[in-house]
Amino acid sequence: MKDLSIIIPTYKNTKFLKECFGSILNSIRNYDVEIIVGVDACLETLEFIRSNVFDDRINFYFFEKNQGPYIIKNSFLKITKSENLLFFDSDDIMCENMIESIIQNLKSNNVVKPSYVEFIDGQKINTKSKVIKSEGVFAIKKNLLIKFNGFEPWICGADTELSFRLVSNNVKFKFLREILFYRRLHKNGLTSRKDTGSGSEIRRKYSDIILSKIDRGPLETLTTADYKNLKDVNKSKVQEINDLFIPKEKNKIVISKILKIT
Repeated sequence: MKDLSIIIPTYKNTKFLKECFGSILNSIRNYDVEIIVGVDACLETLEFIRSNVFDDRINFYFFEKNQGPYIIKNSFLKITKSENLLFFDSDDIMCENMIESIIQNLKSNNVVKPSYVEFIDGQKINTKSKVIKSEGVFAIKKNLLIKFNGFEPWICGADTELSFRLVSNNVKFKFLREILFYRRLHKNGLTSRKDTGSGSEIRRKYSDIILSKIDRGPLETLTTADYKNLKDVNKSKVQEINDLFIPKEKNKIVISKILKIT
């Protein structure tokens, strides 16, 4: 049984993937962790994966039809090899201590929500910026999430709806004050786009649904979708992993140089 399973949906974020994965690998240290990446019907991302070699701990799956992030998350619940789940975003960056902090806090808590600071893509990361409690990036016991039949199959806002149901059933959260990841703001992010961002019509609709819910228990069904396993897609490649991923002892320095963390 692995210490942690990290589930990452992705769609058209190819320019952020190497940095995201590199930060995760740097945070894993000696823990036994699997990384499960669901490609949401994006041919650009599929070709990117086929053209590169990645660490063996990263497993890629391809959804032929666009599903949205929450159906992808639901679809992986029963194949993960850990009782501890962490949902992460493919455009964000982990801090070195995130994996250890999540694993240790899950020993005595069912749901763990970290804190983060935001940065605009291409600009400096200021670690002294406003610290925000995370909603979409969080860790949870797998049996609890399965018990509640996972997420609503929405395009956005389903993590808020899940939190609403959990709190309504007296499930307590552990909020971590320490900054454990950096959240990247960019024009293609779900919270930045006009159709799915804050104040959008679809978010207002989902908010109304959440507040009007009478049944706040498990969803009627667990909504999942079919996917293809791409684990062996890169076997013919001869490129070394180190061409893509900086050695662990140098990773922090290079990331700091690229992002100009202050």
